[in-house]
Amino acid sequence: MKKIVITNEKGGIGKTSVAVHLAHYCYERGMRVLFVDMDKQGNSGFSLSKVAVEIKDTHSLFADTQNFETLDKYFVLFKGNKSLKSLFDPTEQEFKLDKVEEYQRNFKSNIAKANEFFDICIFDTPPTDGPFQRLPLLVSEFALSPFLLDKYSILGLRGIIDTTQEIKEVNPKIQFLGLLPNMVSANSVTQKTTLNELQKQLSHLMLDKTAFIPNRSAIADASEQQVPVWKIDKTSAKDVGRKIKKINQLVLEKMGV
Repeated sequence: MKKIVITNEKGGIGKTSVAVHLAHYCYERGMRVLFVDMDKQGNSGFSLSKVAVEIKDTHSLFADTQNFETLDKYFVLFKGNKSLKSLFDPTEQEFKLDKVEEYQRNFKSNIAKANEFFDICIFDTPPTDGPFQRLPLLVSEFALSPFLLDKYSILGLRGIIDTTQEIKEVNPKIQFLGLLPNMVSANSVTQKTTLNELQKQLSHLMLDKTAFIPNRSAIADASEQQVPVWKIDKTSAKDVGRKIKKINQLVLEKMGV
């Protein structure tokens, strides 16, 4: 099982959409998909609820021992929800300091046990540095970071790159697949200029020097309808769907899948 973390330390950059569409793409290819929503907001869990064959709470990956052998392996979804806060947040009433190390061990053990039952595991992480971002990086081989072409998002890229390098000291297997420009506005001269500059100056850090996801309302429509964008019956949706599929294929090729 190959494991990939879709991560960034800034919110609102379309990270969940990237993770969800990668999951749809893998499932449609006949791969056995394990998807873990590490965010208490549970957005990716909502988006994938219609397609998942088995649905469980992400909290249980930390609190319980999982028996993956009894699950339908074609698409297992662990949904994030507010119960995740109690695991590591000392301000929560249910927080138990003496359980923190046990929770971390359980998580690592459960993901290790899943290895023989799935082809790919996709982690969608919250936009903050912490255990729900770092633990997936510790157990995974790959990381991908979507970002926006605005100054604040670009300035924040150093954070996730540094975090990945720190993790590499503990998990030398982790590979940073690269940065993926997301929600790019074709009508913005500023964004076009910024994209061209980044593709030249940071080509070694990009997923691909030409890869980006355009900003299309159809992607938001797909999230609402809990389907991949290429299933939306609009020309613009089909167009962006083809681009996303091409990017997903590139990601899988880089992962050796």
